[in-house]
Amino acid sequence: MNAINNAADPFLRDEYQHGFVTDIESDTLPAGLNEEVIRAISAKKREPQWMLERRLEAHRHWLTIEGAEARLAGLFTAGNQQLNDIDLNIDHAVPGCISQSDFKGLLHGKGRGVFDGRILVGAQAQHTEAHLNNANLLLSRNAEVDTKPQLEIYADNVKCSHGTTVGQLEESQLFYLRSRGIDAAQAKRLLCLGFAGEILDRCKFTPLREVIETELVAMLAGVGGAQVPQEA
Repeated sequence: MNAINNAADPFLRDEYQHGFVTDIESDTLPAGLNEEVIRAISAKKREPQWMLERRLEAHRHWLTIEGAEARLAGLFTAGNQQLNDIDLNIDHAVPGCISQSDFKGLLHGKGRGVFDGRILVGAQAQHTEAHLNNANLLLSRNAEVDTKPQLEIYADNVKCSHGTTVGQLEESQLFYLRSRGIDAAQAKRLLCLGFAGEILDRCKFTPLREVIETELVAMLAGVGGAQVPQEA
């Protein structure tokens, strides 16, 4: 909930109007705006229910306009017998839209992750371009992840792809850092931060990104023995 409230703050500072003052047909959907953020904005402004409903109606209308583009990125961690379950459902219903979804997971201890991502391209959604990727890094022998990216396509003129990877820290990269005088624990943390950084760099809301980075560094400090591949 704190993350949603933090995401709402920039819109409040900028005298947020999207959804009922500006012309929705010519407007550009602000980055980071979704229904949860709209509800948080409305609650902070103590707006009546009819105004919230108008905002949501306009937002949903915008999402049905041809040529829309959505770029999603997510980072999750799990450890200490935690379970992190992500269910992503993207529905391409109109022609000419683009979606790019990239999610990464860092799992340690006895943590378990589940990623269930689905892209649906309807029969009317010709010229769709949709890509879904999920990459996961296991930092212990007991960590596990179940990942299932899916494509369901009913149009014949599309560009779509999906992929997933599950791996461990690469020994060659660790060796390189160790040869530069970096101790093993710090080398593992640097590699994990580099893995996560590809997602964090896409977060343009600096206060939120800094909070996530701080919590990630604290989590990695408690991960003593990240797993590396064993030679045969």
